[in-house]
Amino acid sequence: IESLEDVDETEKVHFLGIWKLVTSIFLEINTAADDPDEYNIVRRQKISEWLRMHSAWAVEKQLEVEDASVLVTIILNLSKHDIRKATEQSLVLRDPRLASLISTAGCHNHLKEDIGQQMELWKANAMDNFIQRDRYHAYELLSGKLDNVLTQYRLDWRRCLACVMWYEQSVVDPVETTIHSFLNFQRRGGGSSSVSLY
Repeated sequence: IESLEDVDETEKVHFLGIWKLVTSIFLEINTAADDPDEYNIVRRQKISEWLRMHSAWAVEKQLEVEDASVLVTIILNLSKHDIRKATEQSLVLRDPRLASLISTAGCHNHLKEDIGQQMELWKANAMDNFIQRDRYHAYELLSGKLDNVLTQYRLDWRRCLACVMWYEQSVVDPVETTIHSFLNFQRRGGGSSSVSLY
């Protein structure tokens, strides 16, 4: 840490964060040998804690320089997995339906499927044009359809990876599945071509 005294705050957060990530990745996990789901859940939790910590810092910095609407702030809070704050902000908008969906985000795959089916109905009936763009993106995020969301809100690679883990993948999927999905998103041209350290 002493060698980082002359480094600015952004680079310091990045370097220290990488060391914490290495710890999260290589930490020994003791689980029952015959239960791969338990291992995957514990490993995801470790990586998720690291992503949440870094995402919280990035969202705070982003909101300091942007005059974001409540809907954009909801999406940014979801990008750091702050379900409580995003739910409260939905209630500020007097939208209890969105608040109830956010409050259960990431809990069950069938909920994501239900939201996705509702969005398909809106699209089939040309109703999606009547929904605010940022509100629609919030629904996309909650349904695990991330391509539009991850490219619209200046999310760095960590928050993109976090959204894939928290909203697209199941809680028992291996971390490797999340990484492959994130890399596929990047190959399809998603995300910024020049990703900042933070």
